[in-house]
Amino acid sequence: MSELKDLSTTDASNTGTAANAGFPENMPPSDLNNASRALCAMIARFYADTNGSISTSGSSSAYVLAASRTISAIAVGDSFIFKANHASTGASTIAIDGLATKSIKKFNDQAIAANDIESGSICHIVYDGTNFQLISSLASGAGIASVVADSSPQLGGQLDVNGNALGDGTLELLKFSETGSAVNEFTIANAASGAGPTLSATGDNTNVDINISAKGSGVVAVSGSMNPSITSTGKALIFGF
Repeated sequence: MSELKDLSTTDASNTGTAANAGFPENMPPSDLNNASRALCAMIARFYADTNGSISTSGSSSAYVLAASRTISAIAVGDSFIFKANHASTGASTIAIDGLATKSIKKFNDQAIAANDIESGSICHIVYDGTNFQLISSLASGAGIASVVADSSPQLGGQLDVNGNALGDGTLELLKFSETGSAVNEFTIANAASGAGPTLSATGDNTNVDINISAKGSGVVAVSGSMNPSITSTGKALIFGF
């Protein structure tokens, strides 16, 4: 039995049998009804597989799905929307109509984690030729729905500013430049009551300088009192005055 994906995007090429929704030239009038009904059934089966009404079976992140369409082989672009019968417990797979089990991935190539798929959640997956990619949102909240609405956002890794500055969208507050071979960096630490925050040079090297550069004829200005233990000679050596 053919399905929508078996039809051609070229009108004149859809000349198969009436049972497969083919409309060849000079087809017998008696086949017209059959071909039209076959096409209607194809559309209905596709709709049933992509409207979230079908549910999986299986357990322990091994999902099993019985499709409404006739699926003889999984092909690139095959899409299913289903209701999960259980929560994911880790890396997940799905087997459709008894065919080979395929992995389900999030964010293109990352394994599903525990509770990324919630029991009862509607999941949209699309086959990319190797895995099924989960298109729908993660139940675990690992995806970012709204940074503004999140009052306590956390990074799961380094933030790549990609050559951009931090600011309000118009005015730049802080700019970054990266050295490809960098092994040293700044570490900023806050402090409890009675102590001051710290800006430190850290990294792989044992001894790391801190370099402060003014632009053009500008100067490095220090606001507030300096540590009294530093002599005037020391201040001159450090700041050039």
